Amino acid sequence: MNTKPLLLLIFFSYLSNAQTPIDSYFGSDQAIYQIVNSSIPLDQTNSGANAVWNFDLFTNIGESDDNMTAPSATEIATYPNTTKKVTINSILFSTNSTNSISEIFSSSAANMVSITGMKNTDLELNYIKNNASLGTFPMTYGYSNTDTSAGTYIYGMYLGTFTGTITSSFDAYGTLTMNNTGNGSFSDGVSRLKTVQNISLNYGVLTNIGTVLQTTYNYYNTTNNGSNSLILRTITTSISVPSLGINQTTTQIERFSTMKLGINDMELQANQIQIIPNPIEDVLKIKTTLKIDAVRISDINGRVVLSSDYSQNYLDVSHLEKGVYFATIATDSGIITKRLLKK
Repeated sequence: MNTKPLLLLIFFSYLSNAQTPIDSYFGSDQAIYQIVNSSIPLDQTNSGANAVWNFDLFTNIGESDDNMTAPSATEIATYPNTTKKVTINSILFSTNSTNSISEIFSSSAANMVSITGMKNTDLELNYIKNNASLGTFPMTYGYSNTDTSAGTYIYGMYLGTFTGTITSSFDAYGTLTMNNTGNGSFSDGVSRLKTVQNISLNYGVLTNIGTVLQTTYNYYNTTNNGSNSLILRTITTSISVPSLGINQTTTQIERFSTMKLGINDMELQANQIQIIPNPIEDVLKIKTTLKIDAVRISDINGRVVLSSDYSQNYLDVSHLEKGVYFATIATDSGIITKRLLKK
């Protein structure tokens, strides 16, 4: 019996299923993600080697994008040790959509990546007393890191201190399958990083008035030897403050869509979109050959004053005061911002 072909088959099968290191916690700068819903809760319990995840009931409900920049001097003073800032802009495609901006501040020293601050419209965490270490990168399968954290928080009108723990583990690799949500289906090898953050909130002399539990799963595509190919991320955040009657859990699922256009492509796309008329009075229309997914209008202070899925092919802007505004238009080819004048 000739066993050599069989041994070669086993060898190459092992290579195809072997884990690929994760080079970076964050994805790629200028990456665009679809915000998706699943008609049934995701089962992410599968872990270990050669795991299989079938997420084939996704529907596209919005869009987000990642922008990575160096922190400003003020941000470094606020969040000491920060070397990178990631800004995530999110927009939902419903007429009652919420538009949000989240910021993550991090440091990197000797390949150890730590969180120095996190901020969104609801909650700000400043890890000024003890940064939360995620681990060292590149990260190989089986790696796990647990660290303590401490700092200050702002939650609505309340502010205080917090303590907590964060555990990151490269707990699985295998095959991820996702259905077509507009950019084709996906079925390929991934490496998964699981991060669990558990925080106790303190207020004045009171300790542990509430908790924040956040579980994040990041799936990195391994086709091109990993790198920063963050293909899917799920973030579940539970906030409980019994004295205020707060007990809420939210989950956001984001699937990689594409990269932002280059300068020349952005200029081309911008020329394909026209606001008519401009200046506007009571009705705003958009002239374009692109498919419009959502439109949001912000004032010069960045406040969102109108949001729509543009299903009626026009926007009623009669209630807006006179002044300068910015229309952020999400299309099937990316996001473009146009300046407009309300008269």
